[in-house]
Amino acid sequence: MSMRNEFAMLAANTAARISPWWRFRLWVRLTGGNPYEIREPVAPVWMRVQPHGYEMELSRSDWMERYAIQFAHYYQDDAVAVLRCLLRPGDTFIDVGANLGFLALTAARQVGSTGRVLAFEANRELTDRLMRVVHRNRIDNLTVLSMALGATNGHVVLTKGKHHGTNFIDFSRPPTPDESIAMRRADEVIPADALDARLVLVKIDVEGAELAVLQGMPRLLARRNVQFLVEVGDKHARKFGWCSNDIFQLFGATGYRAYLPRLSPFADRLRMRQLSGPIDKTCYDVLFRRG
Repeated sequence: MSMRNEFAMLAANTAARISPWWRFRLWVRLTGGNPYEIREPVAPVWMRVQPHGYEMELSRSDWMERYAIQFAHYYQDDAVAVLRCLLRPGDTFIDVGANLGFLALTAARQVGSTGRVLAFEANRELTDRLMRVVHRNRIDNLTVLSMALGATNGHVVLTKGKHHGTNFIDFSRPPTPDESIAMRRADEVIPADALDARLVLVKIDVEGAELAVLQGMPRLLARRNVQFLVEVGDKHARKFGWCSNDIFQLFGATGYRAYLPRLSPFADRLRMRQLSGPIDKTCYDVLFRRG
């Protein structure tokens, strides 16, 4: 590891004692070069990662995993803060676009043995890896489902991005048998008893297909105990012919209010800024809740 990278890690970890807000931001600014570079595949390592404290199988080839190896932390501290603020034992967390499961695992720790986590991921390689994590850590409240969620039932193609956090569903071409991925409407695959919890928190991050996922879950949208943490941004949405305002209109029509969750840079505290519509950011998470 270069001296500059060692300094970046030391500075980021030191500042994170004030607030986790600093860790990722300082690392990006101080590490030098391109922190997001994709490297040649190497053998994965098993290590314990915060905030959930479970062992994960991680590779240095992907920047998100590389960051987790270097800091033993997941990088998306704002989303973690939302989960820690809202989820209690017995609650349900539905992770749409679970990736390697950093947030699903955090939720599994938060909701406890009486709670439930459903992790949906269309990339079979990632679901296989997440299942290995579940088995290794003997987690019995997390179910991994290898499928895409959308507005209709059918089969789709998953297009690979620069790294596995930028994979996206391609509706523009029919899938061949080798690349076919099942797509289902959420209302048809989410068990009814999973929705009876005090709180059901649904996180959706699917690189632009968020509106299609929401169109497949009108039953969830109608329930008063359900809240949504949705990634919003026109950059990805344009691939599917919609814009961020369509998300805000859908939630507004069903009685939800929008909030931008942000960690304070000066204390380990979550702040919620109410939004009336989209803001000028490439992509950002929005919490939609009633009242």
